[in-house]
Amino acid sequence: MPDPADTNSFIPVDTVSINSWGSWYSHHTVRFDSYSGPHGHVAFRTEGPDRPYIDDIILEEQPCAPAEELHVTHRGTNSLVIAWTNPGNALASWHVEYDTADFIPGTGTVVPTIVNNSSCTLTGLDSGTTYYIYIYPDCFDSVVHRHIVATTLLTSCPPPQNVSGVVSSDSLSLTWEPGDSESAWEVTLDSTSLIVDTPAYTFMGIAMRNGYTVLIRSICCPGDTSRYVTSWFPGLTFTVAATPDNRFHGTVDGGGEYYYGDTAILSATPIRGYIFTSWNDNDSANPRYLVVVCDTTLVAHFQWTDTTGIATPDEETLAPRVYAEGRTIVVTGAEGKEVSLYDMMGRQLAIQQDDKDPIIIDVPTAGTYLIRIGTHPARRVVVVR
Repeated sequence: MPDPADTNSFIPVDTVSINSWGSWYSHHTVRFDSYSGPHGHVAFRTEGPDRPYIDDIILEEQPCAPAEELHVTHRGTNSLVIAWTNPGNALASWHVEYDTADFIPGTGTVVPTIVNNSSCTLTGLDSGTTYYIYIYPDCFDSVVHRHIVATTLLTSCPPPQNVSGVVSSDSLSLTWEPGDSESAWEVTLDSTSLIVDTPAYTFMGIAMRNGYTVLIRSICCPGDTSRYVTSWFPGLTFTVAATPDNRFHGTVDGGGEYYYGDTAILSATPIRGYIFTSWNDNDSANPRYLVVVCDTTLVAHFQWTDTTGIATPDEETLAPRVYAEGRTIVVTGAEGKEVSLYDMMGRQLAIQQDDKDPIIIDVPTAGTYLIRIGTHPARRVVVVR
């Protein structure tokens, strides 16, 4: 009650119900935790005709319960969210101060408003800096009832994000994204380490035959760096594809995956009756030593060497060749010709004419067969399986 002469200034704080009247006294406790008005007088007001006796009024200052279990609920690059518990007085308001070095409460950076709950966000902090935080309840004389419960808290320097790289024959071009607002990074490849001020760097003059491990970390301020982000970039490889122009004319060895600068050794082996003539790029070296610098496809060309065959319209000699392969008879060099299959009794078993090479005819069983190409004499072929 700010003014004892003015009954209208009475501010109710608590209500007590007295159910019976007698010659004995009852004890009641009134708490002023929720009162936030001006200082004044303590007054009692009754409702109804009866007037109770009030005696032995004792005013006691309740001890301020300190905050407990101060902890960080969120850690940002330039901010911290702290929270605490207060089991002794859930209605208390709080003062929060902080600084980068230990200090006497009342001399630190004060949170602008009194916190009426059990958490607080500190913003505008310096990344990678240690902060001392004091928190104490707003209980009458906040200087007397000061409680220090903070420990060392550290904001973190964020690492770079989304590191990627492009590999060439003699370079590795790196790019990444800042973790937050940092503007300097340390980049390490093997024993080479350097500081850059843009989120990109290209290592030149390196042999990309082997892979490389790259380490990148953010520099937020002198002496404060993030953890390393490790990225592996495999060596530069290319594919060498080597094939024969026809699998019935010969084979080729030596294709596959090769590192940049390696030498691929390719060899072309003709089957009986054919010779190797050249590769599709007109190089006739066999074996072929190829320094690999890009994806490459090579085709080996083979030619039939028998000169007693059928003359083609351009007068080149491409004599048909007949041989058994498994349960099939293979005829090469007979494109467009009629090919007939007979058994040893002279019965025609199949007839085929095709523009493709080779012509493949299935046979029912192992045995001896006759193949006739066009009007030429029949040839005997033995199928053993």
